[in-house]
Amino acid sequence: MLIEIRRGNDDPAVIWEFANADGTPANLAGSVFVLEVAWPAQPALAFKGGGLAGEIAHGSDAGDGALVVDPAAGRVTWNYTLVESETIPRGGGSRYVLRRRIGGKTRDWAGGSVTVRSYLP
Repeated sequence: MLIEIRRGNDDPAVIWEFANADGTPANLAGSVFVLEVAWPAQPALAFKGGGLAGEIAHGSDAGDGALVVDPAAGRVTWNYTLVESETIPRGGGSRYVLRRRIGGKTRDWAGGSVTVRSYLP
C-alpha cells in the first residue's frame, strides 16, 4: 500500500485494515505492531548540510497513541504528527514496513512507499 501525506499536516491518519479470507476483520488480539518509516540520504542536499538519511519508528505497545491497534476491527492506525510530515523528505524515496509481533514471532504485514506532497495541492 502506498502512503501519501501532505507536508505540514497530521490528518487524515494512515489506516490499515486486515481481513480474513471470508472478508471478516482479522482478529488482532494480543498483537503488537511496529511501524518503521525510513529514507535514504539525498546526495544533493547532504552536500549542503541537509538531506541526511532518517527513520521514524513507532510501536503499538508504546502507549503514546502514535500507532494504535483496534483488535476487533482488524485495524491499525498511524496518527502521524506535524513534525513527522515535515521530517519525511518531500516526494518519493521513503519506504515503510508494518510488522506484527505475536507469540514471540514477527512477520511483515504491510509495506511500501511513502510520498509526501507539498503544502498546497
